[in-house]
Amino acid sequence: MNRGEKDNKIGFYPFEPIKDIFGLISDLDCDKQFTAVERKETRNKIYVLWADMRRELLKEFDREVPTFSHTHWDQPEKAKIYDAHDIEKRPT
Repeated sequence: MNRGEKDNKIGFYPFEPIKDIFGLISDLDCDKQFTAVERKETRNKIYVLWADMRRELLKEFDREVPTFSHTHWDQPEKAKIYDAHDIEKRPT
């Protein structure tokens, strides 16, 4: 649910930096050649957005046992997207 959401009001997305990170990644158009400077600037923007909201986001997940989870480590069906797109599964 969004912050301030009511029946007649959409409200605000609670973790706006996630949408901004998605936008930055979307802007990395495969048809465009990026300079090293542009890549570094984009990487830095993603990092600062994540770092800025990380603590609040993690508080939302601070539950003794998650109600819903998405982890490829103990749910093999969640690993399919990683395998299908040759994405490395890295421990964090």
